[in-house]
Amino acid sequence: MMIAGTQGRQKGFTLIETAISLAVFLIILATAFTSITNMLTLSTASDWDMLVVTENQRGLRSIKYDLYSSSCNPHDSYHPRIVDGELRFCVVTGFNTITEKPIYSYWDNFQVCYWYDEENHLLVRRFRDNTGQLLDEAPAQYPGPAAQTVSAYCTGFEFPEPINVNAGCLVTIKLTNSIGKEEDPRYATITNEISVMPGKPEE
Repeated sequence: MMIAGTQGRQKGFTLIETAISLAVFLIILATAFTSITNMLTLSTASDWDMLVVTENQRGLRSIKYDLYSSSCNPHDSYHPRIVDGELRFCVVTGFNTITEKPIYSYWDNFQVCYWYDEENHLLVRRFRDNTGQLLDEAPAQYPGPAAQTVSAYCTGFEFPEPINVNAGCLVTIKLTNSIGKEEDPRYATITNEISVMPGKPEE
């Protein structure tokens, strides 16, 4: 009887030990899963951070490059200006060796325009003729489609200061790029502001 009782107790301890081991295993598994999930979240957040920075820089670089080729002459009819939230200006397309003056895209009947597509979160470069009509094809100086995306994940395109034609036509632009929602731990956003004087590249 004593032997039988001992064997029963041994079987009971084995089941308890199995249950405890299983519980410990599940805890370890859950911890590992949580750690992996956190790592993936951090990885995604890092990717999103890099992406918004890249798109923000890409958009501002495109605008600066084009504005450097625009006119800062206050008496010029094609200096940078804001029309219905869109930045418009003519750019240098050549140089007249006789008059020693630049030739602007006005004479090629096109203007460069930067437009914020709020619905699709894009900053778009497109082109208009001198009457203000959108062109169906991009000028030869700008290979590509008539509407060219220069920055994705765009959530803001503003002009904090008005363009003063009597002060060199300085253009101030604020560009914001964001991915995700604010409550999402992976949410990434960046805002940068630049001021560009037409015809005056950075040194």
